[in-house]
Parts: sequence; structure tokens; C-alpha cells
Amino acid sequence: MTTTWSNETMSEDLFEPRGSGLSPFAAAATLPEAPALEELLGGGPWYEAWTELEHEQQAPTPGTVATATRPVSPADVLRVAAGEIGTTEHPPGSNNNKYGQWYGMNHAPWCAIFVSYCFYTAGMPLAITTPKGFAYCPYGIEWFRRQGRLDMSPQVGDVVFYQFDADAEPDHVGIVESTTPGGITAIEGNTSAHGSQSNGGAVLRTDRKLSLVIGFGHPAYGVATTPTAPPAATPGTTVPLPAGAPGSPRAPAWPGRNLALVSPPMRGSDVRMWQARMVERGWRQALGRPFAVDGIYGPQSEAVCRSFQKEQGLVADGVVGPVTWSCAWACPVRR
Repeated sequence: MTTTWSNETMSEDLFEPRGSGLSPFAAAATLPEAPALEELLGGGPWYEAWTELEHEQQAPTPGTVATATRPVSPADVLRVAAGEIGTTEHPPGSNNNKYGQWYGMNHAPWCAIFVSYCFYTAGMPLAITTPKGFAYCPYGIEWFRRQGRLDMSPQVGDVVFYQFDADAEPDHVGIVESTTPGGITAIEGNTSAHGSQSNGGAVLRTDRKLSLVIGFGHPAYGVATTPTAPPAATPGTTVPLPAGAPGSPRAPAWPGRNLALVSPPMRGSDVRMWQARMVERGWRQALGRPFAVDGIYGPQSEAVCRSFQKEQGLVADGVVGPVTWSCAWACPVRR
């Protein structure tokens, strides 16, 4: 028996995952260009290494580039999603998974990245914040709202946004597979059967009540497109700075994961360390209020990161990767 849940009946046993077959009911903002860093870094091998590292979100995984030129249907997207049911992160609780690797933002919560993966692989990228898609639910729902494609009427193939708490922002996202009286069946990434619904570590089919939904985004199905793959780049997250490069002796070791705005937000001592460093550099306000050193990478942190990257002539993508991290300690204060 499948257990459904609502805001009024919160419990640990929230739903029972369904089978892996496709339901019978299932029938553009880009990243800014990087300014040249050669002048900042003095050219030579330091410049080459830093520019290689700074393409942190754009390294594609072979075999996942969308190539469809025919109109894409809900069935196309759901076929991809259904084929992923049962996929989990490894080890549990690590956010290490193939979708994060594909997106270029591994070890981060990945429900929106999973949705992006399904649409991109089907040949219909949702180019919301990158050519591949989006990682932060509030950006996704706002994108659909601006296009006049957001309402509370579910349709097969919709992008469904959920709210599991009382903060008025979406916490989780999935793809509608079928509708039922008072609810939907969806395929979701980074959820679980008996634990966290928004950071649970698995791709599952779920039943959800409409009381949990704050919007259905209607993708523009049926329009022929020729998706363009993000520019190829050498993955930079494991390339060390050359010995003696600016900041390499002074900056704390990069924590090994990109810090970015995702849903749910990334948390940790690495986030707190970077926030504290930015306050030391003079970034005391963000989005009209004091910049909080709270260990949570939210909209304030992203806003500070983008402004800092623009100031330093880096790719202003709001992601703290190896270059942005090192620059926080090594690059000159310009404010």
C-alpha cells in the first residue's frame, strides 16, 4: 500500500517507492563569458592553470550531450527519468552521484540537477541558469513564472515544485508522471522512502498530495530545437595550482567540492570559512542586509560570490570552485 503525505500529516514514513516501469499515462540564460585573466595573473603557466580551473561547471561527461532536433514530448523526458529509477548516490549521504558529475557540481544536493539531466538528455535543455539547466529550485520556479508557464494545474511532463516547510520557497522538484484525484505521481531525484524528502540520495517514483505543491511549470513541449552543448573544458576540480602560483602558499586547502546555490542549500565548515574570509575582505552587506556567516550557502553567499568574481575578473557564475576559493585569500582587495 502506498502512503501519501501532506503538510498536515508529517511523518517519517512519507511514501512508498513505486516500480520502475514507465506509467501508461505518460504518452535561455547562459553563463557569462570569462574575462581574460592574463593581466591579473601575469600570464605564463599560472594563467593557463587558473583559466583551466575556472571552467568548473562546464565540463561535459561523454555520452550525455543532447542532440535531438525533433519536437520533444513528455514521454521522451519521462522515458529518461524512469530509466534512472533506483539510482543512488555513493556512499550514502555524500551527494556523490552521476548527475552532479554531469552538471559539474558534484557533492551538492541534486534534485534540480536530476530534473535538468532528464530534460537535457531527452533533447530539451531547461537553460535556466546554465546551458544544462538549474540547481536551485527558487530560480527554476521563477523562470517558469516569468514565462507565464506556472500554475496549479498538473499535466503529465510538468516540472513540479514542492514546499515541505514554512519558508514560502520551493524545497524540492520532480517531474509529473501521472495525475490522480488530489495528487500526482512523480519521478524525483535525491529523495527517499523513509528519510529526507529533499536530500534523500535516490531516484524514486513517488505519490504526493497537491497540498505539498506550490507550482507546476509547463515546459514548451512540441517545439523542435537544436540544443547546443556547453563548451567543452578540461575538468578543473582536481588540477592543483602550480607551485608558487599567486595564493597557493597562503590560501587554505580547497575543500574538494564546489560551493553553489542548490536546493536544499549546501552547509558546512567550508562554507563558513569562505563566508568569514569574505567578511574580512569587506563584504559586510548582501541583498540589503548584513552578510551572515552561518555556514549555509544561500542567496546572500551567491550574491557576494558573483560580485567578488566580477571584481576580480573571474567567471561570475556564483560558484566557489578552486580558483574563486584561492582568490579569496590571494587576490588583492579592490573595495
